Amino acid sequence: MFLFAILFGVFTTLVVPILAIVALVRTGRLTRQLAELKGEIWQLRAALSTAPEIGEVVTAPAEVSAPAVAVASRSPAPAPSPVPTPETAPQRPLRTRIEELLTVRGLIWFGAATVALAGAFLVKHAVDREWLTPATRVALGGLLGLLLVGAGDWLRRRPVAQMLPAAAPNSVSAALTASGLAIAFASVYAGYALYALIGPLPAFTALAAIAIAALALALLHGPFVALLGILGGFVTPLLVRSTEPSAITLFSYLLVITLSSLIVIRRRNWQSLAAVALLGAALWPLGWLLILFSQADVIPVGLYVVASFAALLILSPFTNGPLSLISALRGNDRAALGAAVFGWSTLCAAALLLFLLVGLSNHSFSALAILALWTSFCMGFGRSGTGRESAAVLAAILTLGVFATWQLPGFVSTMEPLVRTDTLLESANLPPELGPFALAALFFGALFGIGGFVTIWGAPRPALWAGLSAGVPALLFVIAYWRLLDFGLDLRWATASLLLAAANLMAVYRVERYRAERGYGAVLGFYAAAVSLLLSLGMAMTLREAWLTVALSVQLPVLAWIWRKLQASAIRILAMTIAAVVLARLVLNYSLLEYPLHAGLLNWILYGYGIPALMFFWAARSFAQSGAHRVSELLRAGALLFSVLLVSLEIRVLTTGALNAPYSTLLEQSIQTLAWLTFAAGLNMGRELDRVRRYAVAALTAAAVLQILFFHLWLSNPIYTQEPVGAWPVFNLLLFAYAVPAGLLFYLAGSAERYWTGRAGMALRILAFALIWLYLTLEVRRTFQGSVMAEDHLSDLEYYAYSMIWLAYAGLLLLLGIAFGRVTLRYASLAVLLVTVIKVFVGDMSDLTGLYRVASFLLLGLSLIGIGWLYQRFVFPLDRRPELAAHPS
Repeated sequence: MFLFAILFGVFTTLVVPILAIVALVRTGRLTRQLAELKGEIWQLRAALSTAPEIGEVVTAPAEVSAPAVAVASRSPAPAPSPVPTPETAPQRPLRTRIEELLTVRGLIWFGAATVALAGAFLVKHAVDREWLTPATRVALGGLLGLLLVGAGDWLRRRPVAQMLPAAAPNSVSAALTASGLAIAFASVYAGYALYALIGPLPAFTALAAIAIAALALALLHGPFVALLGILGGFVTPLLVRSTEPSAITLFSYLLVITLSSLIVIRRRNWQSLAAVALLGAALWPLGWLLILFSQADVIPVGLYVVASFAALLILSPFTNGPLSLISALRGNDRAALGAAVFGWSTLCAAALLLFLLVGLSNHSFSALAILALWTSFCMGFGRSGTGRESAAVLAAILTLGVFATWQLPGFVSTMEPLVRTDTLLESANLPPELGPFALAALFFGALFGIGGFVTIWGAPRPALWAGLSAGVPALLFVIAYWRLLDFGLDLRWATASLLLAAANLMAVYRVERYRAERGYGAVLGFYAAAVSLLLSLGMAMTLREAWLTVALSVQLPVLAWIWRKLQASAIRILAMTIAAVVLARLVLNYSLLEYPLHAGLLNWILYGYGIPALMFFWAARSFAQSGAHRVSELLRAGALLFSVLLVSLEIRVLTTGALNAPYSTLLEQSIQTLAWLTFAAGLNMGRELDRVRRYAVAALTAAAVLQILFFHLWLSNPIYTQEPVGAWPVFNLLLFAYAVPAGLLFYLAGSAERYWTGRAGMALRILAFALIWLYLTLEVRRTFQGSVMAEDHLSDLEYYAYSMIWLAYAGLLLLLGIAFGRVTLRYASLAVLLVTVIKVFVGDMSDLTGLYRVASFLLLGLSLIGIGWLYQRFVFPLDRRPELAAHPS
């Protein structure tokens, strides 16, 4: 009786008021809807009542409150009033919609949460008063949950709730059902975790049953109940822990939950809940792999990942259409964008989990079988519709990543190979421990090569499948060549490369038959590019040092020729990729500095950089002639870079004897600077400069200027380094370090004003004037001190000579400025003259004695007078001075 009284009190105080309020709300709403339906019926009947003949009397229906008699006139009958539809119905005011959201929906769900809290408070109160035993509390909680679920279902089946379900969704029944499920779930968990009344297995079973029941009831009560079921299903294994966790049991259960959730989500098209299912399906295997994984878990975890993520791609309401992010963004379609984001998230999550699975299992056979199963599914799914090909692309990227990171025996953690080329060449077969890697690479290469070729025929996007068919086997071959031989020499690998090229050539002949009929030009281009790539790779496998990069660069003119024939955009992408690889190997590969060198100019630098420069230039012209200007710009920039590096590295070898020499002399720096400025001056010729030449001129000039400032003028200045500059006058190191660069800077400053700012040109001129001034000064010091110069002057005559040469330099600049009408030369003359004046009055006055002091001041005074006369005579003559023109006397 006591238990019955408690249940009756709960039902009376909670359920009955809710049902009464619901009945009132639903009755009032039904009354309004019936009135609206009456008005619509009247409009429809009035519109359909037409006069068949002129003068005929039409009587309105008696039950409709309308005019009793309508006499048809000669005018045509009025057009029927359109029936309101959801698209044409006027929108209600925002205030009304907010009010409905807060009252009809918000209050109901808040009431459901209140019901759940009331049940919890009731149990707490009973516990505090010690009215009920733990078993009774759990039983009452479960019974209350069942009563609420039953009440929700009873309310859903009422006639009022069934009349207009689309116009007035029954949120009350869903709220009662959700609160009942939550109370039942909490009661079972309390019996297990708080009171130890239920064992782990019965508790797990009961909680899982409640979660699955919630998913089933969600078909009747809406998405919120489904959300409770999904969350409860994925959280249950965390709540009920096992002392001996089993991957088979856990992931079998999770697969049931995932599939059940997706079936419900797909059937009711609840797209927002698909993300929750994806999150749960991804977090469980991720946590298991990072915390509890062992070799025995490969199959259950791998099969769950494959099955669940395949189900996410197939059953999710998002993946009915294409998964193209680019097209969704271009079309500004939110639905398509959501589908693309969900699809890519699913594919990326599966790729991450399988990558971890294969790596943690040390690339075991079972893990590779799981990877092959997923790859096969992705290729089939990608072939099933336009826009789904991204699944196959990500599977290819995953496969390449797995083989690139395979921890092979004989390789240390730094990826430095301990299995050397000569060791592999001694035997005809691979070492046994490397067999699984080679066989797996062969299998996956065949899977993509043959599978992609079969998929081409009739595919919406055959070029993509051709790229996978031709590209993935070739890349796997390159990865295997790198991991097993570290790009060493082996005729057997070269033979394998030729055989693979022959297989692609057979594909070329097969596709050529249908090129015009089916538009397989891009497909043909991929296979032809693969043939060229593999032939070049076979050449590199038989040659030494930088020939691998040379072989790759030879691909570019071939690809340019294929592009001109086929005009396939994929060829451009492939060409840019190969160009980037060649640039990285020749620019960023520091190991090139360790390559052995022969004496003189005939070394690997000549062909290692010269041939790629020619190939880049050749391909750039071909691409430009066919309209691929971006590729052409990249290739021309690469050709220029290789040309500069070729000259610079040869200069270093000739001056130091090695590429990795730890020192650098002023001689090397001077020749390097002259080479860079000569390149810039040559590129600067012509009326119009394109973007590549303009940037190249700026970069080369900037590099030369920086080297001059930091090395020529400062760190490598022969006054500080005591480096010999040569015994010959004029034609010595000083000429090439200071005078010749100044002349090139003058040319660049004068001819580059059309694309450089005026300040940049002025800065170059100032630096050039300073270099000539320094050259004259150092030449005077070399004359007095010899090839090795000291930091200070050795005699009064030497110190006096500096003033003489500076004054002569200032006078020469002034004469040139007057002769050519250049203000810059006159200003430079004044600057040198000012420095000379300061030297004479500060230095000569204290350091010189006797006649040298007299001669210094006398020479300065006469020079100043002469310069002033030149200004008065040629720069500012009297007849042009306005202040004297008014007073000629």
